[in-house]
Amino acid sequence: MSARELIDATDAVEKLLNAERTDEAVIVARRLLERAPAGSGAAATAGEIAARALFTHAQMQAAALAPPERAALLAEAADCAERSVADVLELTVHEALANYVDAVEIVE
Repeated sequence: MSARELIDATDAVEKLLNAERTDEAVIVARRLLERAPAGSGAAATAGEIAARALFTHAQMQAAALAPPERAALLAEAADCAERSVADVLELTVHEALANYVDAVEIVE
């Protein structure tokens, strides 16, 4: 996934949410999640935007959704947020290790 595709998809979700078109925002966000490589910065961003889309959809459609359906959306939103944080932490650890290896090579 290119940076441009990530930016375009993120912008699309934001615009759909702002227009209160949450059904469509959720569809785009889920597709973004599917396309983002696991453990990447794109996956972290996709998880964050998906969590926001799912949560917003669950909140805005609360009256129209059955309680189990709303609970499932909120659980999916929480899962996306958790995966986003995990992806960020994984990237941070990898960057720290790379910096350590670089520092060791400079010292040697």
